[in-house]
Amino acid sequence: MIRCVRVAVAAAVACLALLLMSGCTYTSNGAVLASRRVDGAAAALANAAQHAAVGPRDATFLIATSVQESRAVSTDVNYQPLSWTGNSGDPDGARFTVRLSTSIDAQPATNVFGAHNDAGSASHCYLIRVVIERTRPLGTATAESCPAIHARALPTPGPQPVLSANAMAQLEKVMATATSSTLARDVRAAFPQDFILIDTTDYRGVLIAALSIPSNHDCVVVVKSARGKVAPGAYRRIDSQVGETGCNTRLITNPAR
Repeated sequence: MIRCVRVAVAAAVACLALLLMSGCTYTSNGAVLASRRVDGAAAALANAAQHAAVGPRDATFLIATSVQESRAVSTDVNYQPLSWTGNSGDPDGARFTVRLSTSIDAQPATNVFGAHNDAGSASHCYLIRVVIERTRPLGTATAESCPAIHARALPTPGPQPVLSANAMAQLEKVMATATSSTLARDVRAAFPQDFILIDTTDYRGVLIAALSIPSNHDCVVVVKSARGKVAPGAYRRIDSQVGETGCNTRLITNPAR
């Protein structure tokens, strides 16, 4: 019995020695790791563009905003803008193409059974698309063949749109003459800009209209009572923010408790 144990121990020691001599480690392909890194960066870029597209946004604004944000986070990835077109409010959405590249340094194993990787690099192109679906933006990243064009400088977006200082007074004026059948049309005629989101309703004879630009938290709500009195809607400001009720007529018809 003792002899069997000694033989087993000797065999185990011999196996361990063999492993030590062979340098038993796990080697990762550097190029594969680099590809995974840029794939992850593309997904994060699409997510950043999605968050920037609260309300209709053109591709110039989205690529500038999302690439700036992503460069600050993923400093080991090179972002090269190639092209951009469209608006997130259009059926085809806002679309922009970027080339993402990175390099992986060789890393030796830190212990006998540790993993290590060889050096590698990757450079892939991605189409980022942001489209508003059911009032909410959806961003996607799709790998594609790199076009035969040179990288372009990141565009500078124009100033963010805001509601005018007299938006409340202007909406109150519209509400004073609006009826249930003309409310939506009258409000849109007074505020034709596509970056202004409009929500209107007739709630038991009470007319309500809400104007918003979610990206900068602008929100104006006006109520016209059944007797014709026009006044600003009363609500908690926090409830008008994205992620809460939002700036819409539900602030009045179904306020958060």
